[in-house]
Amino acid sequence: MKNKNDKEHGLTLSDNSEVYYDKNDLYVSFAEAEDSLGLVEKALRPEIKGKVVIDIGCGTGKYVRLFKPYTQFITGIDLSPQQVLIAGEGSDAKFIVAGADKIPYPDNFFDVAYETWCLSCIGDLEVREKAFAEMERVVKPGGKIILVENDEGGEFDEILKESSEFRDSMLNRGFSVKEKIKTQFKFKTVEEARRVFGDVLGERGKQVSSNIIKHNIIIFEKLV
Repeated sequence: MKNKNDKEHGLTLSDNSEVYYDKNDLYVSFAEAEDSLGLVEKALRPEIKGKVVIDIGCGTGKYVRLFKPYTQFITGIDLSPQQVLIAGEGSDAKFIVAGADKIPYPDNFFDVAYETWCLSCIGDLEVREKAFAEMERVVKPGGKIILVENDEGGEFDEILKESSEFRDSMLNRGFSVKEKIKTQFKFKTVEEARRVFGDVLGERGKQVSSNIIKHNIIIFEKLV
């Protein structure tokens, strides 16, 4: 079962996501522009400091590279070989091609498992359920799972028009809201913003009128 919005925008990890699996230059631009204020890094850094950590759906490896100096050990996994190849360029961190539903590590291995805009993009609900189970399996008792996802409000939410179903369901899963962040995408030019958003998000993305797009983020956490 694929997300009903799969054909409407590229924020999906289904097998037909051309942007995520093939147009890597665009996704690099998208990932680097996201949270240009660095507020996600600021919020998560105290949680991962000195810990054994895994980034689920690491994409281009942006946060693995940022967090590596502060962790005891950090690794990133992603289903896209192209994304993992980019992530490993110029980094001595460990990256593995693997899905969130099949994490290649033993039980109780990590202190912290986190994801950034990954689980909500998994359109196959069965795969998503397995991903949650896998994160709980690989995190030690007393450890933590952290989810970084889009929140409602802001210009990005107006463009994306993402359902609140995923966010609402997290509370029923035992997650609590750790923090809400108001940040932004920042591109070099309006033209770049339209080009990247257009390819990643479809026609709505081409309608942006600024190189800065306001973005609201919600961070969930759960003790294992």
